[in-house]
Amino acid sequence: MSFTAVFRSPIASLSQVAKKLDEKVVIFCSQLAKRLEVDEAQMVIEFQACLKYFELEETKEIEKIKSKKLSEEEKEEKKRQLEAEKAEKLRQKEEEKEEKQKQRELEKLQKQQQKEAEKLEKQKQKELEKLQKQQQKEEEKLRKQQIKEGKKSEKSPKSSPKSSPKSPSLGFDFENEDPVEFNMEEKFWTCKEKSINKEKLLLHAETGLVIRLVDGQPEFYGWKSSSENGVYQEDKMVLDKFMPIKSWAKKCGIHVPSLADQVEFEDEEEEIVLEEDEEEEIILDEE
Repeated sequence: MSFTAVFRSPIASLSQVAKKLDEKVVIFCSQLAKRLEVDEAQMVIEFQACLKYFELEETKEIEKIKSKKLSEEEKEEKKRQLEAEKAEKLRQKEEEKEEKQKQRELEKLQKQQQKEAEKLEKQKQKELEKLQKQQQKEEEKLRKQQIKEGKKSEKSPKSSPKSSPKSPSLGFDFENEDPVEFNMEEKFWTCKEKSINKEKLLLHAETGLVIRLVDGQPEFYGWKSSSENGVYQEDKMVLDKFMPIKSWAKKCGIHVPSLADQVEFEDEEEEIVLEEDEEEEIILDEE
């Protein structure tokens, strides 16, 4: 069994119908020619031409439909392509966005880690400096205590309450220590700011030198013993035992008025003592 066998009978019938229609057309043309009183042969030719025209028009319409259908398919295909390209661009954009977000988060994490590392390093450095300063203070305190105890053992006891002012211990070895050029930026010349009679002065703890700054230049104001509360003022330091202090200060580039003016030293000394329970004329206050 085949499709040819299946459609053979309908096709044969359709062919018979077509032949009959062709015969009828000839008869139709003959009758129409007689009625119109025109040539019969010419009528057949014109009628067939009309049929041919309809056939051509039908073919054109079919081609037009086919063309229209093809154009619509092309449009649909182009539309699908545009949508696919749009989806691809959107996907790429989302991927780029995610990649940038990951990069920003990574950079943020790296910066945070770096910041924490720097903070930890600073904390370690700070603790180390604190420990070093504490050690230096302990060493300085121990050294001063040793000097103080050594000087106390050298002192002779008082003979009576009305004896002359006690001889101060110089503490710092002004005769053997090399002079150090005065410079506020020099570590050796680290001074504390003190107030005497409301005047701002500098006290150098290691040597006991009390210095005032005059137009930015250092001037010798006096000297404070490490074992006493008072301050010996420069113009009262006339005994020979004070000479090493003033000479050493002068060699450091500190102006010493009594040496510059060649003042004769007198055989007297004056010490201003600060009592804990009353206010004296010359007082040392920490700023």
